[in-house]
Amino acid sequence: MDPDNRLPVLMAPGVIQIVGIGRIPTPVEEGEITAIQRLTESGLPTMPWPYLQIGNVALIEEGPLRGLTGIVIKIKSGLKVVLSVNLLQRSVAAEIDRSWINPQLPVATPGAIQKPPSQLTPQPPFSQVYAPNR
Repeated sequence: MDPDNRLPVLMAPGVIQIVGIGRIPTPVEEGEITAIQRLTESGLPTMPWPYLQIGNVALIEEGPLRGLTGIVIKIKSGLKVVLSVNLLQRSVAAEIDRSWINPQLPVATPGAIQKPPSQLTPQPPFSQVYAPNR
């Protein structure tokens, strides 16, 4: 795409806007797109969520989102995984089963598809990361 000639792209059916930083078009990370697509296809109920940049990142090892990573937050009814599109500063969350994740494994980028668990180095135990409030 020629940044100085945006009109043909903007005229394409379904295109609303070109994302970027200032007037420089910037692609959305492929891993973030894949993660959102997988979440949509999973059939899990989703909801918009405030954009998160930091938090406890965990690898999802089981369930329909297996292989993805996201920021895991504890809520009254259980756990939610938050997936974000950083360029757009938008996030979506879905409730997940605690048994699907292993926060002991190091993860680089939320949303990315990670290496198999056998190739990763363990981190602090789950009980230390998600200790119940007393």
